[in-house]
Order: sequence, then C-alpha cells, then structure tokens
Amino acid sequence: MKERHRSRCVIALASAPEQSEKLISVYGEMLSGLYPFWDGMEHVLEVIEYIEKKDWHSAEREPDECSADFSKSRDIFVILKNLEFVEISVPAIEMYVALPYKGMEQVSPCHNIVL
Repeated sequence: MKERHRSRCVIALASAPEQSEKLISVYGEMLSGLYPFWDGMEHVLEVIEYIEKKDWHSAEREPDECSADFSKSRDIFVILKNLEFVEISVPAIEMYVALPYKGMEQVSPCHNIVL
C-alpha cells in the first residue's frame, strides 16, 4: 500500500510540475508532524522502561511530555488530512486516527499505564 502512494507521488511530480513545489512543501509539513509523534512514542517507551526498573518518580513525569508531543502531531495532521493531495491526505488521516484521544481532549497512552 505504501508503495502505491510513492508511485502516485512520482507520477504527480512528473505530470504536474506546477504542483510539484506545493507537494514537496506539504511533504515537509507531513514530516514536521511525524517528529513530535516519534518523540511521544519515545516517551511511551521510556515509561515502560522506568516501570520495569521500578523508577516510579521518573515514570510519573513522562505522560505529560508524551501528551504534549502527541498533541503537536495531531494539530499538524488535522490540517493535512483535508488536502487535495491524496498522497498526503490518506497517510495524514491514518496518523490522525492512530493518535490517542478521548473526545476533544488529548489523552496519552502513557496515562493508560498503571503504576
């Protein structure tokens, strides 16, 4: 499935040079949404590591940072999911849906870990 998105992107860049610049810019925005997501996932993994080491104080601090990172990522993907470029909007929708939330309030998977 990801390979299909890549091939459409190459076709779009080759067939519409005037849109290439816009598409490249939007891919940059997509990457800027992935960085906070990866940071948030790193916090999730750190919580698990702290729990395994029974370092409760450190494990308690991570969920707030995790939520902040996921919130930044979610704010970017909410904009990208409505773009006219399928190459961007489909993965953005997938990421937006994958990010944890509860109603309108952001919830971190770190908060679901019982200490």
